[in-house]
Amino acid sequence: MAGNLNVAYNWVISKCNDPNVGYSQAYREGQIVDGIEYYDCSSLMSAAVWEAGFYGGAPNPWFATFTEEAELNSVGFTSMTPNQEWKPGDILLSNRREHTEMVYQGRRTMGAHSSSYPLPDQVSINDWDSSPDQWDILLRYEGGGVTLDWIAEDRYLTQAEMENNATIVYYFYSGQFINVNTIAALLGNMQAESTLSPVLSERGGGGGYGLVQWTPQSSLIDHCNILGLSPYSDGDVQLQVILSEVRNRPGVEEWYSSGAFISPYYNSGATADMINVTGDAFLQNTMGWDPGKLAILFMAAYERPSYDPSVNHYQARMENARKWYEYITGLPPEPPDPGVPTNTKLPIWMYGRIL
Repeated sequence: MAGNLNVAYNWVISKCNDPNVGYSQAYREGQIVDGIEYYDCSSLMSAAVWEAGFYGGAPNPWFATFTEEAELNSVGFTSMTPNQEWKPGDILLSNRREHTEMVYQGRRTMGAHSSSYPLPDQVSINDWDSSPDQWDILLRYEGGGVTLDWIAEDRYLTQAEMENNATIVYYFYSGQFINVNTIAALLGNMQAESTLSPVLSERGGGGGYGLVQWTPQSSLIDHCNILGLSPYSDGDVQLQVILSEVRNRPGVEEWYSSGAFISPYYNSGATADMINVTGDAFLQNTMGWDPGKLAILFMAAYERPSYDPSVNHYQARMENARKWYEYITGLPPEPPDPGVPTNTKLPIWMYGRIL
């Protein structure tokens, strides 16, 4: 049964980042007791591959370490020696120690560790490197680790598909040191505009296209030509164009935050302190704003949709942004201290992408 390793990998990250997930053998099947969701090392891996569709419609087998290799072999994982390069999404198994974890990045692993640790550390991404001699078997799906490929369809994407593309956006922009709250704000607007599909054509007319629904589509094409980027339909290209437009690079200026542009959106969540905030300040979140407020700023200064709150869906943009913040950090969004940029809890592997 074909599964999606990206989903399994991101699911484990989300559980590791969730402060209300702990370790238990008694409640290992994801039971929630007193507000805490529990797994042990092997049940976390079992739940991850089940959530990712490897078992199709069959129930979660909740395998243990002594049945894990056979179970994973049966759904397409290959048993290999751990004495080689590890790839994100590989699953490591030690029969000697009756323990299993997933590879996060390099020699860093993540998983359910022990109930003897403080709750935040029981299910977590390790902050130290592991060694091949600690493991007996490496299980790899289809010859490779996690890959990040855009889902580009001219239709509304499903939640799982949006999460795939959101991971790419986060990976791309965090590599450019864009503030995490700002990335969530961008994702909130992209969901409202295109469900994060880089090739979506506007439904119902209007001529919009792509992640942020450039209108007309020719404006995206023209800006790609000015910036020397192609093809315009590529998600990575569109992310680069957005950065240049927000920064008002010559010939592709799209960021307008004067009072004339912000004030018409006062009935849609905009506030006077958004006036004259620069594109670079937005990207770095030097104001220390939460994802919802940043989503409104991006809507007013860049997207510039209808002034009518019932049409521009400003509340959905704010809510989307806060949910994406929760997705990409594993923590509920909280307003940071005023004036303190928030750029923490970024997974290490997100820094690896190079333009």
